[in-house]
Amino acid sequence: MNEFFELPHDFRISISTAAPLITVTDSNWELKGVIPDIEANPDLSVEEINSIFKENL
Repeated sequence: MNEFFELPHDFRISISTAAPLITVTDSNWELKGVIPDIEANPDLSVEEINSIFKENL
C-alpha cells in the first residue's frame, strides 16, 4: 500500500506505508523471492522455455 504526501510547488510523493504479509508463514517474500512452480534452465533458448511454459499452463 502506498500513500501520497503533498510537497511544496504542487508536487506529491508516493511512499510505501505497508508491507505484504503471508499469514501462513508470518513473513513476506522480500529478500527471499518466491520459488517458481517450474524451474527454468538458463541454458535453454527463449523459444524452448516458452514451449515448456505453454505445456504447463
